[in-house]
Amino acid sequence: MTPDKKNKKPILIVSMVEDVKGIGGSGYVVKKDKAVLDKWFGKN
Repeated sequence: MTPDKKNKKPILIVSMVEDVKGIGGSGYVVKKDKAVLDKWFGKN
């Protein structure tokens, strides 16, 4: 979140995925977060 009152689309994301070693490690989590952020900010 942001203290900036002018920000029209504040967002807070907290994510955690366990046991991702065999499915891409942290990159697996980053892809999921990126998809949410891209949609939120309209960048598809």
